[in-house]
Amino acid sequence: MTPELVDIRPLLAVLVSLACAGAVFAVRHRARWRAFWSLAAAGIKFALVWSMLPGALAGRVYVY
Repeated sequence: MTPELVDIRPLLAVLVSLACAGAVFAVRHRARWRAFWSLAAAGIKFALVWSMLPGALAGRVYVY
């Protein structure tokens, strides 16, 4: 059986996308701000997934 690790990071990865969608909707007429929020969300999600990579490679399963 694989060890499960209770962590909030999987939930945060989903919530970042939801927050970015709201931010993009709020600034829908400003192209630069839409690009900023999209790139910010991408950077945050990359960091979250990257931080879980060592555990995943060790065989751990992240759950929330």
